[in-house]
Amino acid sequence: MDKLLFTKHLGMMIKSGIPISEAIATIQQQTKNSAFQKLLGSVLTDVSNGKSFEKALSKHSKILTLFYINLIRIGEESGNLEKNLEYLAEQLKKTYEFNKKVQGALLYPVIILLVTFIAGGAISFFVLPKLVELFSSLDVKLPLQPRFCFL
Repeated sequence: MDKLLFTKHLGMMIKSGIPISEAIATIQQQTKNSAFQKLLGSVLTDVSNGKSFEKALSKHSKILTLFYINLIRIGEESGNLEKNLEYLAEQLKKTYEFNKKVQGALLYPVIILLVTFIAGGAISFFVLPKLVELFSSLDVKLPLQPRFCFL
């Protein structure tokens, strides 16, 4: 979510004419995630020291994807950085929404499995012992399959 907000806000700031180092500094101050603040601080230092935005981001390839970094590079080289940032923000939004839908779709089966295991455990611990006592008190020879269940 931090990448999405960063990308969206950076694109708007660059589009409005704010220098990239100033835009990164502003976003860094507003970010609540401390790990992302450190990342932005590192990027800001590199950009302020004259490195390209893409080179500054490429140091953080574990957090930022290769697709993200390459689109930034292409945007810088072609002069369409704000358009590429808008495109990246849209793609990150779609990915975020898709992940939320998948999590929502998986929630129902997880709940059903959990309830099934709880019900099975309750039957095993509370109902089956009473049935074993009942059948053993009847002194009747049970067929083969129930004898295996009550062993």
